[in-house]
Amino acid sequence: MKKTFSHCVISAAFFVSSSSLTFGQQVDQEVVVTATRVPQKLSDSISDITVIDRAFIDSSSFTTVTELLGSQPGIQAVTNGAYGSKNIFIRGSEARMTSVYIDGVRIDSQDGVDRLGGGMPWDLVSLDSIERIEILRGPASAIYGSDAMGGVVQIFTRQSKNGERTYASAGYGTYGTSRESLGFSSKKEKFDYSFNLSQENSSGRNTYPSVVHFPGKESSHSLSGNSRVGIQIDDGQRLEGNLIHNEVNLKSVDPSFYYCSADCNIKTKLNVSAIKWTSNWSSDYQTKLSYSEAINSLIADYEQFKTTSDTLLFENNLKLTDSLLTFGLESRSDKFNQPVTYSSSSYPTFSGSRNQSALMAGYGYKYKKQSFQLNIRHDQVGLYGSKTSPGINYGVQISSNTKAILSASTGFRAPSLEQLYSTYGSTALKPETNRSKDIGIIYLEKDASFRAILYRNEFRNLISTSSSFNYYNVNVATAKGLTLAGSSKFWDYQMRGSYDLLNAKDGSDKALNLRAHHQATFGVDRNIGEWKLGGEWTGVGRRYFDAANSLPLSGYSLINAITSYQINNEYKAIFRLNNLADKKYQQIVGYDASYNPGYYSPPGRNLFVSLNWQPK
Repeated sequence: MKKTFSHCVISAAFFVSSSSLTFGQQVDQEVVVTATRVPQKLSDSISDITVIDRAFIDSSSFTTVTELLGSQPGIQAVTNGAYGSKNIFIRGSEARMTSVYIDGVRIDSQDGVDRLGGGMPWDLVSLDSIERIEILRGPASAIYGSDAMGGVVQIFTRQSKNGERTYASAGYGTYGTSRESLGFSSKKEKFDYSFNLSQENSSGRNTYPSVVHFPGKESSHSLSGNSRVGIQIDDGQRLEGNLIHNEVNLKSVDPSFYYCSADCNIKTKLNVSAIKWTSNWSSDYQTKLSYSEAINSLIADYEQFKTTSDTLLFENNLKLTDSLLTFGLESRSDKFNQPVTYSSSSYPTFSGSRNQSALMAGYGYKYKKQSFQLNIRHDQVGLYGSKTSPGINYGVQISSNTKAILSASTGFRAPSLEQLYSTYGSTALKPETNRSKDIGIIYLEKDASFRAILYRNEFRNLISTSSSFNYYNVNVATAKGLTLAGSSKFWDYQMRGSYDLLNAKDGSDKALNLRAHHQATFGVDRNIGEWKLGGEWTGVGRRYFDAANSLPLSGYSLINAITSYQINNEYKAIFRLNNLADKKYQQIVGYDASYNPGYYSPPGRNLFVSLNWQPK
């Protein structure tokens, strides 16, 4: 394994990639909003940000969002296991420390059982509904408030920028997996709309061979739909509303054996509604007023819970000479209700709520080859009083294709409502906090790119659980590392790769669980007529399943093959063969009924074939 990683590091130095980012002249046209909450050219951004577009999602043929995000530099992912076991770790931070937005709406769960401390329910995001994803690495509490201690992932659903657009896809693969999706969007004069519907069915597999199943597999069914309507009232006023409904039904093994051994029936739902009013009062002053509600619920054999988050946001952008001033107000209300537990006597039901309000401001300034971005946010959080989060970014253009960036920022995350009000919770818990700094260099041109980022993130008051499951604050933890990423074209081959070196440890010098010291990827594609042939290699180093570092997980490497064929102007066939060598590996550890560690099996060799239709 060490020899394999050495070869990969050498490759990464030459062929390093940060995903589906388009380069050269197209980079100048790419616009992102996540880095500052204001639209800006990607080439002008002085943050560590990546864009994943729809073309890359289609060509990569990943089946879950966590698999897709886990292929990106600076991110490690756990993608197998029962509900709640799918998580991403940005720069080694805890999974709950990533703020996730869908069409500008914050998505979160206040549950602390299935995912320690809450966080994004990744099972409830459908790849078929996504137009693009923006990934911001590094703390962003100065912009987004509580939770954004590791980074921000912003998901944008499909829509039409001009004219009409219709698309559909259908696919089938190993484990009886089938996926279908249909969507359309239109923009005519002052009115635009979009709609997407998709579903996935799987007869499943046995993820825990030592457990007897009835009928022997863990099946699943998911359904997702989203719609959007927008009206351009006049040249300066736009009103937009959107609805999202995603649900997943599955039969699962509980890897911890807390509640049931096998065939746990779990039904989860995500409902999002939002309305947004954007105003261009002049060429120099714009405002945006939005209200949203996100409801995440779970109904299982052993428990039920529901998280409701309501957010009112008012943003202002004022252009000054060579600079941009932003300021805003945000009010958020979180409610959590757990009406059913598997043992009402030992684990009584409970509910709780919390209000948060915030003032935020930002100032961006560009002078010749230098750029500055200052942000500060003041949050008033129920139970904890006030919290102020500053952040600064600096960039300098070394040449036409190269720039250096550096940043320093702070972040925090308030305890989840389950951690506060459940049987094992305590209102005496302190918010988790962190301080981060990074420095890097980014090189972009038409056929090549390179990115090197060195970072250090220090955490305090991390929340953990004791042997009796009670929540408490621990001392400190540090995540420091190096990310190399980029791509280059050689003759007819497009090569890409990445390498992450991560040292994430707590105050007692124990490695933070589920985070590997090394992770690397390498991929190559070539077009031959209407065919596109490609392959990718992923290597993940040794890590530990538990905080005590008593359950090691061996390193592993996987090879995948991806091929597509452009049938005509409207149809494309895509073939993805995962785990070509049928490697056996572990991403998590399960336990038997006596609480002894057991083997929790990820997918073996598997094939998925899809047919995409999109009229020109």
